[in-house]
Amino acid sequence: MVLVIYKGKVDFKEEKGNQIIIPGDIIAMDPNEIYVLKALGDSDLMVIKVII
Repeated sequence: MVLVIYKGKVDFKEEKGNQIIIPGDIIAMDPNEIYVLKALGDSDLMVIKVII
């Protein structure tokens, strides 16, 4: 799974910790990884699920 943020700021939390992601950031995750997304204002992002 791939997460791409286009606008705003998003708090991205996962088992390894958390980080604030901003436009231009691209996050790649394992398919079974647990995560939480919290928008910190108006935000646009895309989640891409890759099925092989």
